[in-house]
Amino acid sequence: MTKLKPLIYACALTALSGGMTYADNIFLDVGTSFNAVDADSRTDDFEKLLFSVIATSTYTIDDNIFGGDDTILDTGDKVVDTGTSNIGSLETSSATALVGPALEGFNNDWGLDIDYTISGYSVVGPGGIPDELAAVFTSGSASIFFDDFMGTDTKVLELDLTSSMIEPTNVLLTGIVDYSWCEPACSTFVKEFFNFSEPVAGENAFYDIWALDLTPPISIMWRLDTNIDEAAIVAPEPIAEGSTTWTRETELSPTILFVPEPGTYGVMLLGLGALLFSQRHRITYAFTDKR
Repeated sequence: MTKLKPLIYACALTALSGGMTYADNIFLDVGTSFNAVDADSRTDDFEKLLFSVIATSTYTIDDNIFGGDDTILDTGDKVVDTGTSNIGSLETSSATALVGPALEGFNNDWGLDIDYTISGYSVVGPGGIPDELAAVFTSGSASIFFDDFMGTDTKVLELDLTSSMIEPTNVLLTGIVDYSWCEPACSTFVKEFFNFSEPVAGENAFYDIWALDLTPPISIMWRLDTNIDEAAIVAPEPIAEGSTTWTRETELSPTILFVPEPGTYGVMLLGLGALLFSQRHRITYAFTDKR
């Protein structure tokens, strides 16, 4: 048993750390070459999507999830955040933005737009000042669109929110990539647009990984770091005198990262747990056997 425990713990830590790692390199395939240097239609590898946005937060005083005071703005009031922006740059793991031919025409011949609506409830801000409210977000989604710069936007990815966490200078949003919105007839363009540079379960395209009929499934996780300045967290203002709806705007500079998250991590940990239980049971039996 003493020899087995370190192995179990090491494997468990490896599984957990692997499941929490951000991020894998990705590339975009726009289907048409905008690069005179090469004939392919894909960008160079990068790690993060970066953009700037003015986030609008709307607080509803009379919709307190904790059943609190419906006459004042306080913790527990419903919050809905909305924002629309264009993706500004594609950045590598060394914090270098792709430029020139590596972009395959990004922000020159075509672009990416993001539109999101997320909801949750108000909490005391990270500075600990009662009248500076932040928010815990529990649901919502963001959509990323391909803009052909000729008046047509094509949705290419949906990011569904699963949780959020408040830090002193950031609100971290996390969730999974979803393609159910375009089924049963996703276009080839959508299916092949977002890709991992290294195959995952034999697939590169986000769509193909999402569509694998595996048990447990492989989810593509995303993390959005808002990069909020703590000083920007100010008290919301009522939209009219006596109004139950308050609002504020906050300037954010978010980054989005992606990583495949195999459900097999959970299975591995369950298996290790079962192994540990069986070993403990066998040793207990050896010490209690009276034969």
